[in-house]
Amino acid sequence: MLTVYAIDNRHSLIPQQYSWSNLAISEEAVRKLLTSVKAFPAFLDILHVFGQKTGRQGESIGGYQDLKATRGESLECCYLVKHMELHGRVGPSDPWSMRQMGVYHKQHSARDEHTFILINPSKPLQRRLKKVIAKGIPQWQDIHNLLQSSVTTGWRKYIDYLEGELEIIKSKAQLAAVDSTDGHIEKAEFEIRFSDAQEIHILQDKVCQLRHVLHVNRTTFEAIGKRLSTSEAARANAEEHVERQLSELSRPYIIQTEAELQRVQNMLCRLKGASELIRSILDFHGLDALQASGKTASRMAHLAQLDNKLMVGLAHKGRRDNLTLKTITILTLVYLPASFASVG
Repeated sequence: MLTVYAIDNRHSLIPQQYSWSNLAISEEAVRKLLTSVKAFPAFLDILHVFGQKTGRQGESIGGYQDLKATRGESLECCYLVKHMELHGRVGPSDPWSMRQMGVYHKQHSARDEHTFILINPSKPLQRRLKKVIAKGIPQWQDIHNLLQSSVTTGWRKYIDYLEGELEIIKSKAQLAAVDSTDGHIEKAEFEIRFSDAQEIHILQDKVCQLRHVLHVNRTTFEAIGKRLSTSEAARANAEEHVERQLSELSRPYIIQTEAELQRVQNMLCRLKGASELIRSILDFHGLDALQASGKTASRMAHLAQLDNKLMVGLAHKGRRDNLTLKTITILTLVYLPASFASVG
């Protein structure tokens, strides 16, 4: 299914039902679409990110790329941005999934026309586009702004969720039961296990990935802002105030992304502290268990020594018993009548 909004500027939306499913468009239709708009090859790298996955893909694919044709006839750009959405599935403990959107924009300078191809647009973006289109023909700057706004919306809630998970693990580590060598329990609210160390490493991996994605998104927003400013400034005879005004269009999203990056960096520091605390508690429990095992082994050795002493005592007692029996036998042979001692 290829959704095309019939307005002066051509806009094509190619949805994707699931994050690992095929795009809702045939290969033949994609070829015809890209041929008709004469898309530059860099957009194919963005396109290959989507569709059914057969293996892992590197994080190097994405970002922003553009191409300016000779004689200023057209200007093309494409970029890949990632955002977070609630997946609504039952089962996974993490209710959030990372999604991605691919964008292609071609500006025909001579005809003042703009062509957009949006791959896997988010549901909030689709709703906003419908509202904007219902009011009239949107400007091409509005579409880029809607894209940036829809991408940055979910990050704050997702980081709030991660901070909540961190708070649970951190509180568990701070209030964990710690047994001293004399058996005294200092705190007994929670108990730290090795699975807690695994959970915090999983959380660290998510936060590190989040930091990388936010860095890439911020770089993309900066490139979009530059694109907005240079394109319109050229039309306005390179008036400085026009360029400065349009460059401000992406600034709110850059500032918001930078703020989220600072939160992520702070979270990484807190995760490091919680991880070290959990590791120290596990090491303490391991040492305490080793000491307890040593004490148990010492007691077992002591009991074995006592058992050996008891066996030696029993052996001496048995020897004395044997001597007593021998003495009794000799006395019996001496004092019994000869008739009893005779043979035959």
